[in-house]
Amino acid sequence: MKPVLIAILSMGVLTGGMICFDIFMGTGIKEALINAINPFRVMELVEFFLLFLLSAILLLKPVFKFVYKKMKQSQPEN
Repeated sequence: MKPVLIAILSMGVLTGGMICFDIFMGTGIKEALINAINPFRVMELVEFFLLFLLSAILLLKPVFKFVYKKMKQSQPEN
């Protein structure tokens, strides 16, 4: 229960900080809330590339480990 509460609290603090930064930069409260709710709308091309690259690394690493493990098990011992 404690890790869940810490994660929710961290998310709230970071989201609040992001909204405050947007307001301090001159955007309206409505625009700041929209940016906080939908961060993909304000991302640039390089940020999208990094998001998908890191996601692919995160998802493909366990797949490669699984395939390597299966290949190693299927090879006969000499």
